[in-house]
Amino acid sequence: MRRNELIARLRSQSFDVLIIGGGIVGAGIARDAAMRGLRVALIEQGDFAGGTSSKTSKLIHGGLRYLEQGRLRLVAESLRERHILHTIAPQLVWPMTFSIPVYRGDTRAPWKVACGLMLCDLLAMRFGINRHRMMSRRGAMQHEPRLDPEGLRAMGTYVDCQMDDARLCLANVLQAMAFGAVCCNHVKLLEFQKISGRIAAAYVEDRLSHERFAIPASAVVNATGPWSDAIRRLSNPHAGTRLAPTKGI
Repeated sequence: MRRNELIARLRSQSFDVLIIGGGIVGAGIARDAAMRGLRVALIEQGDFAGGTSSKTSKLIHGGLRYLEQGRLRLVAESLRERHILHTIAPQLVWPMTFSIPVYRGDTRAPWKVACGLMLCDLLAMRFGINRHRMMSRRGAMQHEPRLDPEGLRAMGTYVDCQMDDARLCLANVLQAMAFGAVCCNHVKLLEFQKISGRIAAAYVEDRLSHERFAIPASAVVNATGPWSDAIRRLSNPHAGTRLAPTKGI
């Protein structure tokens, strides 16, 4: 569908849900809502996946680092979700092997690394991709000759997943549209229009044509990531700050 047709639908239709933000969160919500039969609109002021969603570590990991914190439920959930993504989008999420060399003086002894990887395998159960391996110093040097041999004690290997983050976001947008969602980028939210104190529509601007119009919606989802507080203040100028942004990479 051409962009002018999408704009025409935004101008002429009302929606069950309007999603602000075309990153992976907004795209995923749009896909899920459209698949459930809701009338969905998604707008993004820039390019889809143009913000945080294309500036990630590119990893879909099983949460290995959370084991030391005792967050076993989170690790199990991460492993399950990794399996789902790898199953439904293998062209966008693929296995990648990681190595953990253990040197003399490291805070994690070889037995501790082995126990962590073994626990991760147990939590993964049928959602695992490949089981971990532990190698002696000799085996580690044979497996990866470029390692510094000085002080090397052992090495563990495990498999997580790498992704094409921007394409994964776009795939969600395209599937949302296949189920009837109206998804359009370069559309900027200007303000909310309220009736009896409730948001009834979003007043927006097409940043390419500079036309302005309202999009009526029964519900609005703020999926703008680090811009969430700014969007909240369009509804309530006195809204406090909820976010403490951090940089993941």
